[in-house]
Amino acid sequence: MPQRHSAHRAALGSVAIVLAALVLAAPPAAAETVRPFDEARQDPSFLKFRTALLAALKRGDTAAVARAAAPNVKLGFGGNDGRAQFRRYLAGDRKMHGKQAARLAADYRGWLRWVLLHGGGFSKDRRSFVAPYPNAYEWRMPNCETKPRPASRVCALDPHARAYVIGRDIPIYAGQSSQSSVVARLSYRLVELDKHVIRRMKDGRRVRLWSRVKLEDGRRGWIRPIQYYAATGHRLRAVKQGGRWRIAYFLAGD
Repeated sequence: MPQRHSAHRAALGSVAIVLAALVLAAPPAAAETVRPFDEARQDPSFLKFRTALLAALKRGDTAAVARAAAPNVKLGFGGNDGRAQFRRYLAGDRKMHGKQAARLAADYRGWLRWVLLHGGGFSKDRRSFVAPYPNAYEWRMPNCETKPRPASRVCALDPHARAYVIGRDIPIYAGQSSQSSVVARLSYRLVELDKHVIRRMKDGRRVRLWSRVKLEDGRRGWIRPIQYYAATGHRLRAVKQGGRWRIAYFLAGD
């Protein structure tokens, strides 16, 4: 009897060694590229809506931008929603933000413009448009809880660690300097971020200076935040209601 148990333990030990070897020898995750796409021209009514929004932002007409939103437009996860609040964010709310109101409003308008300029896509029924394009890519994916699980790395990465390189041949540096050696050059790649260098500015803002990318093969390097879109970044959804397009949400975070 003891011999049988010893043989069984030895067999289990061999299996464990083989499994460990397989894990160590497992190939790195496949790189996932998400190239820019913009379906706006597929619906002239939406293209006209977006063009008018961008024109209103350019001339600083916050009232016109606010009118493009649904009355109950969602602006975040704290309950401060609605068209009136949207206009306050666009124009600057001194009661809420004091001396920082003008700067925060300019940043807010800047993010809205950035989102509108970076593509996006329609829902299957053509009654919704989501922007920017990385968010539309995720929005149209199958639910990560479905079986079999989608192969996309979107399902493997935490939303706060997930980002999309915006541009071609973007350098990933060995250090937090553009003078550092280049670890890799990425084009429109879905990447994992695992660390950030943040500086507190004199006006109280916390600004990301660099973010560290973990590549599929385990190498790490640094990228400027301006060169990627974070999965929890600003995003917009417009819906067609009663023949008119309206902003249903413009928000960031989760």
